[in-house]
Amino acid sequence: MKNNFKYLITVLVSLLFLTACEEDLLVYEPDSSFAQLTSSTASTMSEGATTGKTITVVLGAGSNTNGATFDFNITGDSARFTVSPSNGKVEFGAGSYEATITVTPVDNSISDGNADLTISLTGENIGVGGDGIDLTSVKITIIDDDCPIVIDETALWTAQYVYSASGPPATEIALTKVADNQWYLPTTWGYNAVSWLTGNPAYDGLYVFDAVITLNPADLTCTIEGTSGLTPGGDTGSYDPCANTFTFASLNDELFSGGGIDAGFTLTGK
Repeated sequence: MKNNFKYLITVLVSLLFLTACEEDLLVYEPDSSFAQLTSSTASTMSEGATTGKTITVVLGAGSNTNGATFDFNITGDSARFTVSPSNGKVEFGAGSYEATITVTPVDNSISDGNADLTISLTGENIGVGGDGIDLTSVKITIIDDDCPIVIDETALWTAQYVYSASGPPATEIALTKVADNQWYLPTTWGYNAVSWLTGNPAYDGLYVFDAVITLNPADLTCTIEGTSGLTPGGDTGSYDPCANTFTFASLNDELFSGGGIDAGFTLTGK
């Protein structure tokens, strides 16, 4: 019995000693809350992307009972993107420790090269621990998906009047520049299209329907105007710089009494 009592006393003393030596759990709480990015790794996105690139911002704070706001900016061509939030402020609601910045590309029709953007947190208490050094900015490159317009550098073009699957036959032509973004076409139908349509070789070289094409490089739409009363023109189409092709759904013509054929037309650089 005496030995058991001694053992019990020893255990109690040991427990009291361990309890006295146990360290209190320390919780670090910064003097001021700070904001930082979760990553500074550069990334890319296509100009034609339908969804934007999201940058995550986190709040460093022991508690967030009243919310917090930090500033950010973006350097780069502002015509190439939109951003949310648009007011340049990252806001953390009360009790929230994460917010986002979303950059969405603008899909234009201009071959204007890649666009480099830098998204940066600004002001005081930014970066890891609020040091203003680490995880304060990130780079995004918008990849241009448009082809350059090289019309003046193409010597020969293929003009195709799209009357039927079998013809008339395509014709090789050369364009003549008459003004900025405007070119003269010696024929649209083809030099022998009317003789092909009628089966009469007497029409070879007649009614070639020469015209002038005008391109709007901003949106790649185009118009075509005939140079004779038989082709009043005013038709609209589009230009694909990657395929180097003008396309018109129809060309207004008045070759025959009571109206024309009004078939389609393509012009493709070789």
